[in-house]
Amino acid sequence: MKLLYCEHCGDLFNLTNEEKTCKCGKAKGKYFGNLYAEVSGGIPIGIQNFSFFNAIKARPRTGLGKRFEAFVIPKICETIKSPAKRKERADGSKKQVVLPPDN
Repeated sequence: MKLLYCEHCGDLFNLTNEEKTCKCGKAKGKYFGNLYAEVSGGIPIGIQNFSFFNAIKARPRTGLGKRFEAFVIPKICETIKSPAKRKERADGSKKQVVLPPDN
């Protein structure tokens, strides 16, 4: 599972197949396929699904709760892409270029 954190407004939200944006509009993202996501302007967070669902199953009635694995996804990651940007060539035509994440 992937989440996106906006450093500007503090929003933290899950990614889905439909694009979502934080409150301030500076971070946005969506899934394409089951594993890959496109994000811009935010910091992607990964949750280890097996760990998360086991923690839900083992949720205690009281106390501190059950821990699960989460991690900050690195700046260069093959499952996270930046939106395609168009770069103008010298002849005026446009070439689509995929750039690494801004963060």
